[in-house]
Amino acid sequence: NYRVQGDRYIVDTIFDKAILIAGVGRSQDRVTITRTGK
Repeated sequence: NYRVQGDRYIVDTIFDKAILIAGVGRSQDRVTITRTGK
């Protein structure tokens, strides 16, 4: 679950890895977020 606050996404849980994808097919832009500290 998540909510939008201004220009930010607020997630309700801690995740190890997330991929944000904008676009379709070859014109996709991807951002990978990886949790490093546990």
